[in-house]
Amino acid sequence: MNSLAAPLQPASRTAPLQEIILADLLQLLNGRHDERRIDASVYDTAQVLRHAPPAAHSAPAEAWLLAQQHADGGWGAPEYPLHRLVPTVAALLALHERNAAPHSNAIRRGLAFLACQHAHGPDRVPANLPFGMELILPRLAAQAAEAHLDLRLPAMPALAAFGAARLERLRGAPAMAAGHPALHCWEAWGDEATGTMLGVEGSLGLSPSATAAWLHSARRERLDDALIRRAERYLDDASRATGNTPAGVVPCIWPLGTFQTASALHALEMGGLHTHARLAGPIAQAAGRLHPAVSAHGAGFAAGLAPDGDTTALVMIALSTAGDPLSHNPLQRFVQDGRAVVYLGDSAPSLSATIHALHALRLRGAPVDAFETHLLQARHANGLWGQDKWHVSWLCPTAHAIAAMTPQTVQAHAGSMRAGLLAQQHADGGWGCADASTFEETACAVLALHRLASTSTASPALQGGMRRAFHWMRAAYRPFHGAASPARWIGKQLYAPVRVVRAVELAGLWTACRWAGDEVLHPVALRHEEA
Repeated sequence: MNSLAAPLQPASRTAPLQEIILADLLQLLNGRHDERRIDASVYDTAQVLRHAPPAAHSAPAEAWLLAQQHADGGWGAPEYPLHRLVPTVAALLALHERNAAPHSNAIRRGLAFLACQHAHGPDRVPANLPFGMELILPRLAAQAAEAHLDLRLPAMPALAAFGAARLERLRGAPAMAAGHPALHCWEAWGDEATGTMLGVEGSLGLSPSATAAWLHSARRERLDDALIRRAERYLDDASRATGNTPAGVVPCIWPLGTFQTASALHALEMGGLHTHARLAGPIAQAAGRLHPAVSAHGAGFAAGLAPDGDTTALVMIALSTAGDPLSHNPLQRFVQDGRAVVYLGDSAPSLSATIHALHALRLRGAPVDAFETHLLQARHANGLWGQDKWHVSWLCPTAHAIAAMTPQTVQAHAGSMRAGLLAQQHADGGWGCADASTFEETACAVLALHRLASTSTASPALQGGMRRAFHWMRAAYRPFHGAASPARWIGKQLYAPVRVVRAVELAGLWTACRWAGDEVLHPVALRHEEA
């Protein structure tokens, strides 16, 4: 038995904070007592209810869907109106099509919410667009019209034109085999199911909503029973990944596989925990799982999905920091002129993929001047970076960029970046791009400030900011309880990959402890439910 487990048994009511963090990290890396790997998705659950509801009893999933409706009538994170349209329309369609009468009040309130969203319709295609929204929303709107559901969606001509152009390309493309990234949104553009689309895990592009739509079509077309059963098992497994939720309640993407492991190790590297002797064994085991996931073409988000530049770079970072780097460089096919794309053929480079490519190449000792030039040019006036296509908070790409750059570049620009981060600290000591502080975003800020501080003597302002952050994080910390932060990752709706977020939170809290001095030596009382 690991020695860290002993102080944290229910019989022991207190333990030093750093011991608790290490035990929490060991549990995270080993995957023990953590069935909830990703949060549940309103959009995908609604699509499962519409196309492939649970065989036994769907009422609990419907009740769960109703319980997610907010007081204003909409579904989705209230802080981010653009990310509420897709889950709200999908939820309304599911309730209307399955049994409208008992849900009439919820439907009425949802329609009223949509009628008030015209101010939130973007006049251009934003960088943080919900994944596939340009395809999903028009199809949902057409299906709502067929179902005589009177939606009043905001006019978004730029988004409509973008979606129409993409739809034309997809429908003119050759037949797609399992693993193609476009299959992740198949429910928004596909019509005829084929067996070759289905991955070995039983999904279309790791998407429960796309898989449910495929399953509906496959049953109608009487495809092979073995394929249908495989898709059904995938939806059951995806539902269990959300934790203690009813059958049919599913996440927006599953499994997380390679991305989850690589991202967790990347977070440990940002916090300097990758060299901690007591984490060496689990880190080596995690690195061992990553090696088979990367080929000469790169690594995909999870097994069965096509390689992408962002995951490939994260895997390379993780393996390098675990002391087991790749002998080859599969990232070369995704980079050009100091920028990186997520998928080959993407029309524009990705901020996160460029940041992670820079980090991976720097660890290999490769030249990164062109990457740093592009990243520095992408900063805003406050010296920091903006939102990325995968995360609504500017704090995530900012922390990753500061971790990625060479020490010389960080030192040259540390003053403006440090001032920009401290200026955004909330009065309670935390950070958050919405009104409230969140653990994940506060952890990102702490990790960034720690690397900036390593280039010079810490100023009183920085010391005070880090202490305030530590106090906020210690009060918010709930050991062994998964993600404390709300959904900030961009999928078809906002979601939280629980283990990835938790790794960032714990790395940030560990780093904040290093700034708190004697305060962390006092034992921390564990609440009964946390012990």
